Amino acid sequence: MASACFRTHQRSGRCFLSCRAMSRRLAVLLSFNGFTILLGFSSLGVVGLYPFMKRISSWPQAVLGAAFAWGALVGWAAALGSLALAPILLYCGAILWTIGFDTIYAVQDIEDDALAGIGSTARAFGGRVRLGVGVFMRLRSSALQQRSLPLGQDDGRKAALGSSPCILLGR
Repeated sequence: MASACFRTHQRSGRCFLSCRAMSRRLAVLLSFNGFTILLGFSSLGVVGLYPFMKRISSWPQAVLGAAFAWGALVGWAAALGSLALAPILLYCGAILWTIGFDTIYAVQDIEDDALAGIGSTARAFGGRVRLGVGVFMRLRSSALQQRSLPLGQDDGRKAALGSSPCILLGR
């Protein structure tokens, strides 16, 4: 009896803390301009879609990247009140980075994913995982390099961005 009572209180405590955290996040979002608020709420579609992607696609890492990287768009919109080419390229670069990084992580679960019948880019790339990750990291570097051009940031960052995929490819 005491155990059931404790579990009930524990559950309601977790619910209270979750609601409190969500209300604080909502308060932060509502403190921004209207465009940023709209952009913030629109992220819920991508975030809500992600949990189902492993069941219906071999590319859940792309949706994960879209959900994670949405913060770049929201941050830019909060600062400037609109979007431009630079934050969109940053967003695309972050998605590409997430695909590459999470594919490396997904390799650890490749057998379990196959048994469970769920998809991942690690399974989709098969024996070409290293090449696939290298390609996505190189595309990420290109997107981030292009992002720096409209901002006048044409310095040593290009060399650093361009060399990172080579490290992954072992060259």
